Parts: sequence; C-alpha cells; structure tokens
Amino acid sequence: MKMLRRRLIPLLVGGAISATGALAQQAKMYGSVVDDQGQPVAGAKVVLNPTEQGSHIEVVTKGKKGSYLFGIIRAGTYNLQVQAPGLVLVSIDAKATTKEKKEPVWTRAGKVRSDQPPQFKIEDGMEVTCDIVVGHGAEVATAGGGTTMATPDQALSMVTQQIQKGDCAGALPQLEKFTTDNPSSGRAFYLKGYCDAVLEKDDEALASLAKAQELEPSFAGTQTLIGKIYARTKRLPEAEAAFKKELENASAPAEVQTDALLSLGAVQRDQDKSQDAIATFEKAKSIAPSRPEPYIELSALYAKVGQTDKAAGILDEAKQVGADDPTALLNVGISYYNKRDDDHAEQMFRRVTESKAQNADLSMAYGLLGNVQLRKGKTDDAVASFKKCIELDPNGKMAKESGEALKALKKK
Repeated sequence: MKMLRRRLIPLLVGGAISATGALAQQAKMYGSVVDDQGQPVAGAKVVLNPTEQGSHIEVVTKGKKGSYLFGIIRAGTYNLQVQAPGLVLVSIDAKATTKEKKEPVWTRAGKVRSDQPPQFKIEDGMEVTCDIVVGHGAEVATAGGGTTMATPDQALSMVTQQIQKGDCAGALPQLEKFTTDNPSSGRAFYLKGYCDAVLEKDDEALASLAKAQELEPSFAGTQTLIGKIYARTKRLPEAEAAFKKELENASAPAEVQTDALLSLGAVQRDQDKSQDAIATFEKAKSIAPSRPEPYIELSALYAKVGQTDKAAGILDEAKQVGADDPTALLNVGISYYNKRDDDHAEQMFRRVTESKAQNADLSMAYGLLGNVQLRKGKTDDAVASFKKCIELDPNGKMAKESGEALKALKKK
C-alpha cells in the first residue's frame, strides 16, 4: 500500500502542474466602463459573443471604478457588447498583449457604431485591456427596416452612411425626426438640406441649409450647396453670391474650394461674364491641376473670346497633366447630365466617344449621349447613339436602358 501511495503522489502532483499550465495559457480581459462624463458605471453587463460556435460569456461591472474582469476566455473571435438600461456603447480603448511580444498584438481605439459591435480576435495566453465609454441612447431606425439603440452621434453617422449609398428618400424621414429631437445640430440640418436638394425639394432644402448655416457658420460646403440650388433654378446672381461666400470660408478644404470655384465659374459663364469666368477657372486649375473641368471650360471660353491659341494650349496642358483621361471626361459629362446642362453634357460625351476609351466607357458615353439627344429632340441621332451603346457593350450598364429606349421609339 505504501508503495502504491508513493507511485500515486507524483502522478497527482504532475497532473496538478499540467492543469495549472493549461490554465495559464488561457486568455483574460479586463478594464472599466465609464459614461461620457467620465463617471464609472456599476452594474453594466460586458458581453463577449463568439462569432462562430460556443456560448457568450458576460461579467458585471462593480466597484468605484466600474471595473470588470474575464478571468478565462477561450481562443476565438468575439463581438463586444455592453448592456445597461438606456446606455449604449460609444467608444473603446483596447490593447492585446502576450508575454512573448514586447509590442501589442493589436489595438482598437475610438468611436464605434451601435449597429456594428467591435470585434476582437483573442488567442491563448493573450491579455486584453479594454476601457469602455457608454452614453445615453435612444431607439432609432436602421437602413434594413429594424431598430437599434444609438446615441445622437451614432444615429447621425448611420444616416450619413445611408445617404452616401444614395438612399436620400429613406434617410429623409429619419433626418426630419432627428432635427426635431436635436434642433441644435447644424450637420443634421445640412444633411436634410442635401437630401431635399437631391429630391428636388428646393424650398425645403434652402430652409434647412439656412438653418445649418445659422447653427454652424463655418461648416464647409453649405454655401456651395445653396448656390447649386440657386443655379439649378436659374437664380444666377444669388448662386454667384453663395459661391463667393463659400470661398470666404477659411476653414473650407481644397476640394470644397475647388467645387465652389467650378460652380462659380459656370454661373459667371452663363451670365456672359467671360473674363470673370476665365479668372475663376484659372484659379480652380491652379488649386486642382488634375481636374479636367477647368481645362475644358477654359478652352471653350478662350475660343469664345477669340483667343484660339490659348484655347488650344489649354487642351495641350490638360494632356500633359492627365486631365483629358476619357474616364475623367465621362465623369464630367455625367455631372453636367445630372444638372440637366445638356449642351455641356453632349459636348463631354462626344469627346469620350472620339477618344480611345475602353468599350465599357464608350458604351456608357453613347447611352447617355442618346438620352441627352432625346431630351433635345434629336431623335435620329439618339437612335444611332443607343444602337452604338448596345453594340459596344451588350451587357453594359446602359445597354438595357438603351434597348428599352429603342423599343419605346419604335412604338411612336
């Protein structure tokens, strides 16, 4: 019996050491939860949800610092959530380290979206510190038709992304509610004005943009958008004044200044202020030498005032800096097309069709050219353009629309 005990004792001790070694390899995570005023939040649940298999794990914050600790975490990828009545996750400051590496394996820091929880990849032996900030939230609609809890900043970010995807019609009701609930948000009024403008609700757009300007006078782009609405409605002196006001904004970045200059030059051109327009487009060219628009406009203006050498020289200059790229010209034509500036749109699309562009771009240029020609009553030219569009790229973006246009014309 004694011999048996002697044999068992080393085995048991060895087993204990082995188990301890296994536990030492497990990952852990700890940190604190505070609100957006820096006050600790006790009683909040910090939850790690595995993205693949396994059950979620959770701990509750406690103490004067709102601390929490996950003592053992299996290796895997997890989504982080915080559950507390009326509070939502706002930002994190996380860092993962191991004993083997001096530098962090990964870091995560900054604001997060309420509908996209931050994701961590946790490995064996990893120590993760994650300090969390939460804020007061409210239920908001999502683009998919559901709802989620979000802070005002998060809600506005979600709507902004919806607008960037082109869904102004879906975003507008949310912006109307948001501006009612947050009447001091200049950015929200700007976004509402933008959506109204896209949907051609010009009076509503101007009212929202005026409110945005009142709340945030230095917000770049507001006056340019106001000017574009005036230009579209042929209120050219008001448009010119708005663009000039934008250019007085010292905080406007170069791309906003360029947009304002191009728009200002266009309304000066349309008011037969050729010399003013030339000066404006020259300035735009100096700020954004790779943009094709100022070269194209300047060439036409110099030709108009009889300076044909300068007109030709400008086009040569455009080639040298790559501003006559067919794709760039196509984009300029699309911009004119969307503004219903059919004369300039037709000019741009024709230049693309005369270039060595790829078939996809050529097909699109012919399809859009056909639409412009239809709008101008050039039916025979439009038919030829639609047929060329389909011939060049039968499966292209404009081929189906061109085919439908041809069918409709045959019925007439």
